[in-house]
Amino acid sequence: VPNAASVQARWLGNRWLHWDFARHFWHFTPPTLTRLLRRAGFRQVRCYTWPNTAGWQRSLGLSPRWTPFLFLLDAVWAGLGKGGVLRAEVRR
Repeated sequence: VPNAASVQARWLGNRWLHWDFARHFWHFTPPTLTRLLRRAGFRQVRCYTWPNTAGWQRSLGLSPRWTPFLFLLDAVWAGLGKGGVLRAEVRR
């Protein structure tokens, strides 16, 4: 799911692609996704951020040739817990 606490969300503000409520009705940060999963009866194994080139590319209207650069940029942010996408591995 898109990471509402990402650098993308912060820097792009209202232009961020993933604020699109037609596709993303709910928005999560790492703590809110963790709480939701625990309340749903899952034991969190791991919650982490992942690079998301689409968030940058479509929000800024950049061509696909920017994809490798944007992936590297967001990979750095993902390593710091601020990548564009949240991923969770959970168990019941």
